[in-house]
Amino acid sequence: MATQNVIQEETGPNLILRILWMLFVGWWLSGIFYIVGAILTLLIVTAPLGMIVIQKIGWAFSLYQESKYQTGYTASGQAIQIEKQNANFIIRFLYFLFFGWWVGGIALVVSWIAGITIIGLPLTFYINNRLGKIMTLAS
Repeated sequence: MATQNVIQEETGPNLILRILWMLFVGWWLSGIFYIVGAILTLLIVTAPLGMIVIQKIGWAFSLYQESKYQTGYTASGQAIQIEKQNANFIIRFLYFLFFGWWVGGIALVVSWIAGITIIGLPLTFYINNRLGKIMTLAS
């Protein structure tokens, strides 16, 4: 008898709660996370903490919870969960220092502008949920 593995994705709060959070709290809290994370990262000694704060911008904006695993498949087609691995910290720090902070700032402003319109809300959620990846090369 063949065994069947079930992989269950972690789900966060429902969409209505996420939109209400974004409208009343997330838009300004994500800006605070951006500034605090950037300052902590630039202070070198607190850079690891700063990168953690930056990776949590998606949560601050819309209660988005990033999965720590990705789904992979074996040669036989069986689905397995693989833990995501980040790039080397030095590479991530140098990327943030030269590119990440200003690319992330541009992305944050674009997402805020898109969020003003109802039609731009999906783009707003998409950008902010991935802002930590944009700024620090997190996986």
